[in-house]
Amino acid sequence: MPADSYLRLAILLINDGKWQNKRLLPAGYVAEMRKGTAQNPNFGLGVWLGEPYRQRRGFGAPGTMGPQVLHSEPFLDRDLFLFDGNSNQIVAISPKFRLIVLRVGATPPAPKDGRPEWDNAFLPNTIIRGLKQR
Repeated sequence: MPADSYLRLAILLINDGKWQNKRLLPAGYVAEMRKGTAQNPNFGLGVWLGEPYRQRRGFGAPGTMGPQVLHSEPFLDRDLFLFDGNSNQIVAISPKFRLIVLRVGATPPAPKDGRPEWDNAFLPNTIIRGLKQR
């Protein structure tokens, strides 16, 4: 999807399923999306959840094999939820700060020679820290 489509979807979700004051999703649907499951408390209905905090989160149920995404610290909005795709493309949605962080682009370089690993918490938390200082 193009970046602007991800942004429109995030705006719909941060506004509890409304677009330009017109309800497009049933009342309560976004809240249901943001509930983890017994099998994976970090995954709701199509979105990843920032809580409960895990420093490394895989794309399957906890404890399964596969790639792990680094979250160096908890998200500063405990209610933050996100889409997390290939090549570290993310759409982080912070209801508390009414913030959408969209990261698209090339795959970040692999960590080596002192280059840090991609950190899913860094970008949203850095922006939230800046907002809190205003």
